Amino acid sequence: MAKGINKAIILGRLGSDPEVRHTPSGSTVANFSVATSRSRKNKDGENVDETEWQRIVAWGRLAEICKE
Repeated sequence: MAKGINKAIILGRLGSDPEVRHTPSGSTVANFSVATSRSRKNKDGENVDETEWQRIVAWGRLAEICKE
């Protein structure tokens, strides 16, 4: 079985400043939410905007970058 890499690109709006903390072992962790929106037509043909919130967790150097 071949090994692969999962990759997601999330474009949206930051909900609030990232919450950064350190684990007991010293690793940095950042948690934050990103709002993504899409527009679609409902069964009556009207445009409907929908917003979904994605919870993001970043570790290590990436968490440090998110803090900045």
